[in-house]
Amino acid sequence: MAAPNPSAAPLGLQSKFFNKMDWLLEKFGSKFIIGLSGGGDSLALTKLCAEYQIKNQSAQFQAVIIDHAIAIGSDDVAAQAAKQAQAMGIDARILRVSVRITTSIQEEARKRRYELLNQAALEFGAKTILLAHNFEDQIETLLFRMLRKTGLDGLAGMRDVQASYDQKRGETFILARPLLDVSRDSLRKYLAENGIEYYDDPANENQDFSRVKIRKTWPKIR
Repeated sequence: MAAPNPSAAPLGLQSKFFNKMDWLLEKFGSKFIIGLSGGGDSLALTKLCAEYQIKNQSAQFQAVIIDHAIAIGSDDVAAQAAKQAQAMGIDARILRVSVRITTSIQEEARKRRYELLNQAALEFGAKTILLAHNFEDQIETLLFRMLRKTGLDGLAGMRDVQASYDQKRGETFILARPLLDVSRDSLRKYLAENGIEYYDDPANENQDFSRVKIRKTWPKIR
């Protein structure tokens, strides 16, 4: 289930994003949850949503920040992200969750994050959850799945639009990744042009995590 690009001509970041949002809104409704971490990618997504809301005032957004309370100062990061979203004109809420300290802490945090995003979507009346995965994230996912030998399904990578059934809530949500074809550098440039500062998560440098190892290796082999 992929969002079509109605134009064959090259489009800028904002124009491409607006086209995708037009399609999502027509297909799944005008309410959207934004998964916001305070990092560069999700802040770029939030800013683009704020710009889209000016263009299409029927669109309604709520940025949801999940504080896993794993890192020291995570509450400050969450508060700053909420403040930035609100300054852009986007409603924001912070949800805090405890994550069990396990050998797969990133996977545990991811599961809890999606559970809370689903709950927030249900409460907001939204079907669609916007996620800020970018082109490099897609490459990392493909390499990660190949290394884990996930078979042909793994080679498909992440989908830009994906239906996700929540058995606990008896609801199907739409996970949309409108930045999946956008490079991280392009998003950083967009943030700089708009004077937006972002949080660099130290965990992104921790090579104890498999995805971080891939992230560090990928630029050397491409």
